[in-house]
Amino acid sequence: MRLLLVFSGFFAVIAVALLINTTPQLMLFSFDGDVLFTRPAYEGLEFSVEFIHSVNQSPVAEIFVIRNNEIVLQALEFKDFGAGMPTEIEYGQKLVHLPSGMMRIEGFNRTMDNLHYMVGHAACLVLYIKEERVPLSNLAEPGTLIRIETRGRINVRI
Repeated sequence: MRLLLVFSGFFAVIAVALLINTTPQLMLFSFDGDVLFTRPAYEGLEFSVEFIHSVNQSPVAEIFVIRNNEIVLQALEFKDFGAGMPTEIEYGQKLVHLPSGMMRIEGFNRTMDNLHYMVGHAACLVLYIKEERVPLSNLAEPGTLIRIETRGRINVRI
């Protein structure tokens, strides 16, 4: 009977720990796998990665949303057409001209396993989550490859 109580208590602690510590996270990793940044990745969370395009030297913003614990590309904002920028609108997408002079292509709905960015000197990569502004150069040195992904967070040690 005592052994049954011990096992029951043990499994109850494990179950509670799993329930408490499984909040999905939006995580940034270095190429070496070091965790550089993490925030809760709840359903519907929107975030963007903004940078200066290397060819036309104008701002670009990639806008994402978390759906079913996955990163989904929603839209792309840019100022100028040019190398590496979209030249056609795909079926289901819409081009919107913004008052700021930027253009926005909406309707990508493209699921991404993860995102890769190279921290540079000129690109000025910035992650925006809600009101939080996170320059990636504050997290890693120029030349560092950054990977962004969602993960369930389970921190159970037995």
